[in-house]
Amino acid sequence: MIVCHSFFSKNSLPKYLDKAVGLMQKANHMAFATTDDWMSFLKVLRRSLEEVNGAARGLRLSVNASQIQIVTKGGLDYAARLNYFTLRDLLMWNEVIGDFFGEADRKGGAL
Repeated sequence: MIVCHSFFSKNSLPKYLDKAVGLMQKANHMAFATTDDWMSFLKVLRRSLEEVNGAARGLRLSVNASQIQIVTKGGLDYAARLNYFTLRDLLMWNEVIGDFFGEADRKGGAL
């Protein structure tokens, strides 16, 4: 599961970025249940940039291990960014043992 958080966009953005920035804003504080869902989101986001990416605009989507950005001006600036992380496991409370355990522990037969 991929969880998005900490969306930021610049105050004055060109109108042609509304769709892409709107998609990022919509994903803020949301989770993608599967990697396929996440990859589809990135694909739609890239496509929305390609629709407006004339030769003079120099827009691209930059993706690293914890953040996506709409990069402008040949990488010298950005229009919007969204942080994310991959959720590794869920912690749950076990009243009987008085401790937390992860979903992986339960599936592995630990509890």
